[in-house]
Amino acid sequence: MKTITYFTSIFCAILFFFSFQTLAAQNCDNFYPLKKGNSFEMQEFDGNNKLTGTNTVVVKDRRDIGGTVEATMQGTHMNAKGKAESSVEFKVKCDGSIFYMDLQSFFSSMEKQKDMELTLEGGFSEIPIRNINVGDQLKDAVMKMHMMQDGEKMGTMVMTIRRKVEAKQSVTVPAGTFECYKIAVESESAMEMMGMKMPGGKSHSIDYFSAGIGTVKNEAYDKKGKLMHYSVLSKITK
Repeated sequence: MKTITYFTSIFCAILFFFSFQTLAAQNCDNFYPLKKGNSFEMQEFDGNNKLTGTNTVVVKDRRDIGGTVEATMQGTHMNAKGKAESSVEFKVKCDGSIFYMDLQSFFSSMEKQKDMELTLEGGFSEIPIRNINVGDQLKDAVMKMHMMQDGEKMGTMVMTIRRKVEAKQSVTVPAGTFECYKIAVESESAMEMMGMKMPGGKSHSIDYFSAGIGTVKNEAYDKKGKLMHYSVLSKITK
């Protein structure tokens, strides 16, 4: 879940005006650098400031199609001892005005449970890269995951992510000091198994997003407001 919290802080989108191709690419790179080979490292700590792992995201591939920038991202999670434990591959798109992250491609690449197949619907998380203001309510991201076993539908989980821009402030992390948008993230899930509604879950986190960099810091809290874990940007390679 902590890996998901981090990766879901990255956002992208699509453009169709060929005449704006150069401007679109410049706007996208100024907001989130999608050059092939770029990498970003986040150190992860628990609520007691103990290092628990490291998340690394690398721009694996990039394509410029008309006015759209598309990229494939590779994310790797390592434990506190530096051993790789999991990896995901997901796609992002940018049109010079909006960033989209394809949550469907993200979850599709995650390790699947034995004998269990996931069918996904929807799932774009987006953030505008122009005219962001404190107080803005960003567009919700909604995704359905249907769990199949031996060709039969076993259950469905609906995940909804809501985000609001709460402030703009300076944030200092190991990689440097950055001007960031403070974005409150509320995640809620509802599940139905074999026709029966099951208890869902809610989570609250704060994402500090800097134009030209991406996520600089992420904090996750429990329902009582206690800090559970957090991540900080520790290294940037361009």
